[in-house]
Amino acid sequence: MLMLILSNRIFLWGGDIDSHSNRLYLLSTIAQSLAAILALLVSLTLVATQLASQAYSPRVVRLRLRDPWLWTAVFLFTFTILWAMVSHGGFYLEGQYNADIALLLAATALLYLIPFSIATLRSLDPVRIGEAFAAKGEDAALDDMMRTAINNELMSVLLDGLKALEVQTRNRLDTADVAQGMKTLIATNAGGRLRSVGRHACQRSNFDALTSVQNTLGSTITYCTERQWREAANILNGVAVELEDYAL
Repeated sequence: MLMLILSNRIFLWGGDIDSHSNRLYLLSTIAQSLAAILALLVSLTLVATQLASQAYSPRVVRLRLRDPWLWTAVFLFTFTILWAMVSHGGFYLEGQYNADIALLLAATALLYLIPFSIATLRSLDPVRIGEAFAAKGEDAALDDMMRTAINNELMSVLLDGLKALEVQTRNRLDTADVAQGMKTLIATNAGGRLRSVGRHACQRSNFDALTSVQNTLGSTITYCTERQWREAANILNGVAVELEDYAL
């Protein structure tokens, strides 16, 4: 559509009457309106991030800082605002298409709010937060998420975190080199993290959480046994036995 506007084949702005005052008013309105919407958008994003960091882990802020949806929105709104302001100041004032492009950019920015809002709401889902932590290798953040869930007795959040940890461990084991002992190292790391979370569950007298940790250990041990990764399975089995003794 941008090319059609530049080639004068399509017009979004009906044109000025007598003077450029109507177009100047339009450009000024676009700049002010989108600036207000952008400020509201950023404010709501910050509030949502703060709530998520309190509920799951302070490291949620890192995920938000890397969120392409947020930065695309900031760029799109900022560019539209700047275009309207520059056009208002006299850039190609005699041309029809400065108002047309401003309208096109404003419409695009407003339509972008729909997928942006959906993506932001989905990013607050504990499942997606756990998956994001695991995918980006934020082990400490994922552990914080599970500990917080145990403290607040949020079993569904804990299960989401344990599932993300299990998937992360399986993926790492699948790509690790047996000859270099990497599978053993990965199993040791995963076992240590599950041991820590399991002990924390015992200390908080949350035995449902401990059972969930043991179930995760059991399914991961089964996964290793089926693929004949004996050393990794033995390490994880040792952690499971240790947690049983610790709970007594």
